[in-house]
Amino acid sequence: MPMDENNLVHRSFFFGPKEIRALRNRLPSSMGACSTFEILMACVWKCRTIAFAVDPNEVVRFSCLIHIRGKRGFDLPPGYYGNAFVYPTSITKAGMLCTYPLEYAIRLLKKAKAEMSNEYVKSGADLMVI
Repeated sequence: MPMDENNLVHRSFFFGPKEIRALRNRLPSSMGACSTFEILMACVWKCRTIAFAVDPNEVVRFSCLIHIRGKRGFDLPPGYYGNAFVYPTSITKAGMLCTYPLEYAIRLLKKAKAEMSNEYVKSGADLMVI
């Protein structure tokens, strides 16, 4: 069923320390360290996909900007003063995202972030120049 863009409800949600703690408590201890950003983005991605009742076989994506200035492994040219970010994308089937636990979405986000390398940044910059 296609989404009716004229019939969307806009809501704001507040995630304070109590809500973040509740989400963290749902994660297995084997998950390791997760940033608040990773937890929230995984939760939003999963909940949005469920709310839109996306076909389970449809591929869904999550992309966000990640600032790389000053991060180890990313060499910016001396004197460069422009923006420095990457745009990693996580991809999975909607059915998997909706039925697997939250840790699945977090692992996908972490994997996409981990795959960002200096070579990836240079490739993206080359693409922008074309």
